[in-house]
Amino acid sequence: MKKGFTLVELLVVVAILGVLAAVGIVSFGGYLGSAKENATKSNFNSIMKYIETELYKCDMGLKTEAYSNFLKDSGTYHSLSNGDCTNTFEKISWSILQYIHQYDNKGFSNPINTNNLTSIHIGNYCTGQHAYNLDQPHMWGNVSCYHNYSDDTLICCTSWGEGVENRIVKIFQNPYE
Repeated sequence: MKKGFTLVELLVVVAILGVLAAVGIVSFGGYLGSAKENATKSNFNSIMKYIETELYKCDMGLKTEAYSNFLKDSGTYHSLSNGDCTNTFEKISWSILQYIHQYDNKGFSNPINTNNLTSIHIGNYCTGQHAYNLDQPHMWGNVSCYHNYSDDTLICCTSWGEGVENRIVKIFQNPYE
């Protein structure tokens, strides 16, 4: 009497393992997509809280972090001179965005496209003719912000996939009016 497995038994085991692997890969792919979506939302919310906190510093008589760094080292942070709280909402918010974009030491990063050097872009990718960019995979996970001159607001958005159902938009009203 021979001990061992027959060829049919081995093929059945291999087939079962193949089915389990296929189901596992599909499940893992869905989990990974959900994790990237949640990470993008979390990153967006963190950046929005940071911007909001910086804008409220002016109401409390404090300096924005961007402007404080400009005062400490105007050579390195030369582009942040407009962050002085005596400036307009547009200039203060631009300085905050520029600080995150150029000198991001807060750890904000793009959770989907990790090759991107920054997670924030200054430009109108949220509405109008350029909103199609949010559907492009290279833009997923980025945060885009711009100042809307017509109603003096700061508009920020992000996306993690194609379509408006995969986007978040936040509008900051001018807090200094």
